[in-house]
Parts: sequence; C-alpha cells; structure tokens
Amino acid sequence: MVEANSLPAYLTTSSALIKALKSAQDPPSPGWPEKIEIAKQCQEREDFVLYRKDAVLKEWITDEFLKVKGSRR
Repeated sequence: MVEANSLPAYLTTSSALIKALKSAQDPPSPGWPEKIEIAKQCQEREDFVLYRKDAVLKEWITDEFLKVKGSRR
C-alpha cells in the first residue's frame, strides 16, 4: 500500500534535502523541480520534519546569493 502523502526523494531525509540544494545542477536530478521549489516545498510541508529547518534554508539562500555576487566580480 502506498501512502497518499508520500514525500518526494529530495525530502525523505535531511541529508537528501541538503544534497539536492547543494547540487551543482539545477534541477538537482532529472524530473525534479528547481532548487527554489525544493526549498519552498521543504518550508511548506508539515510532514517533512527537519530540526532547525528555517536555519538550513536561510544558510542555503545566503550561500546562493554569495555565489551570484562572487560571479559578478
């Protein structure tokens, strides 16, 4: 029996989420949404529990902004 609200692969564990967000490709894997959509799903889904979820997403967003700023130099 398959659960109706099963989580996508990138939200099954904290490790899977971080690996998806830090991937060099966007989207991280074929058939997956873009990283910003993955982060949005992480934030919105109550069935995905992650200790310090907000801090993890804040760190990822900050890293992404720094990458963009660094590439403009």
